[in-house]
Amino acid sequence: MIGRGNVIAGWDRALAGRRVGSRVLAVIPAKPAYGAHPPKGLAPGATVVSVLDILAAV
Repeated sequence: MIGRGNVIAGWDRALAGRRVGSRVLAVIPAKPAYGAHPPKGLAPGATVVSVLDILAAV
């Protein structure tokens, strides 16, 4: 859920205020993504690039 700390901070920022049906290209620097402790397969300090489709909102 957005805005509750359940996703990376960069997604919270990228999706806030967007409407259902939107497609968002989020380019998130390391700090608001995973910081110094990324998941396996992602290098420390890596920029995270995501395409997010907003399908529903509650």
